[in-house]
Amino acid sequence: MTGGVPERLAGFVKALRDQGIPAGPSETVDAAAALEVLGLDDRALVREGLAAALVRRGGQRAVFDAAFDLYFPAGIGAPERAREDRPLTLEELREELAAALAEGDQQALGQLAGLAVEMLGQYGSASGPGGGFSAHQTLERLQPQTLIARVLAAVRGGGARGEFTDRLDRDEIRRRVEGFRGQVRAE
Repeated sequence: MTGGVPERLAGFVKALRDQGIPAGPSETVDAAAALEVLGLDDRALVREGLAAALVRRGGQRAVFDAAFDLYFPAGIGAPERAREDRPLTLEELREELAAALAEGDQQALGQLAGLAVEMLGQYGSASGPGGGFSAHQTLERLQPQTLIARVLAAVRGGGARGEFTDRLDRDEIRRRVEGFRGQVRAE
């Protein structure tokens, strides 16, 4: 694990203990090993890996999930793109989003949702008591709904289509955009 992730994991385990989940040193080591193996790119996979290492009874899962959302918000373990030397600009992020929407690439859309929240949704000091990440702020800045015409043109591939087909394509793209908005909200 790199950076502040070990400290964040230790704080997370302490919070679980404070809420009555008996996670000891061996479970913490197991959780760290799970993070080493799984990486941080897929937040849902990280959640399940940590749950497997730290949760022993079914009734503990709700407490685990609430604490996970606090200690591992979307910006923590953002996709590899977020850790590149040269950060994306807003327009580059919008271009990648348009391409993923045109292709219907769910994995890329999930990664872009996390990256968008990391880039655009932070308010205050994310690691401090008054900060965090805002899906609303992210969506206001990114404005994915304004990409529908660009995505529609990419889906068409430059060729004209009938009005009926055009309407179906437009409806599908709107569904994809709304799905992406839902992914941002879930982050």
